[in-house]
Amino acid sequence: MIAYEKKNKKAKRRFVLSVLMLFLVAGGAVIYQQLNPQEDIPVFNEFPTVKLPDKEKPKEDIKPKVILPYNQGKKVVDYFDGETSEIPSIIEFEGVFRPSQGVDISNNGEPFDVLSAMDGVVVDVSADPLLGNSIRIKSENSIITYQSLDKITLKKDDAVKQGDKIGTASTNIYQASLKNHLHLVVEVDNVRVDPNTIFKFE
Repeated sequence: MIAYEKKNKKAKRRFVLSVLMLFLVAGGAVIYQQLNPQEDIPVFNEFPTVKLPDKEKPKEDIKPKVILPYNQGKKVVDYFDGETSEIPSIIEFEGVFRPSQGVDISNNGEPFDVLSAMDGVVVDVSADPLLGNSIRIKSENSIITYQSLDKITLKKDDAVKQGDKIGTASTNIYQASLKNHLHLVVEVDNVRVDPNTIFKFE
């Protein structure tokens, strides 16, 4: 009888010790998590979201950086870059030959509307006895000069939108043989450059 009681007490002690150990382990785990929060584990809803472009947006809303400043016409005199081409790039005036510093556009000698190639601001309007009326429009780091125009109604500091009519191609004395035409000069960062680098002439 005494041996049974001793055996029963041992079993109860083991059970109590097991329960205590279980509580100690569980309590230790809770305390460890409290002292060491897992901040480095990413949570799915915390990832940044990426907004995809709206595929339904009409293409007409996206304006090209530069457009041709005319709807009718073609290049008849090219910028002189030292290379030979079917389009002349040397201008003769009073028996003197000079390299072209821009390009000339003609519509078979007929007048045509001249448009602003980019959004910009008018920085100068002038009338030259040889080159005719001209207007210079600044757009970001570039300035485009439109020469050989008829009467210009825009004035300095006027804002111009891409595609706005800024004049009509006309004549000048310097290139009288071209009749009505547009002479384009392009400057980027105050340096004159080949207009072919920004325009895609047809």
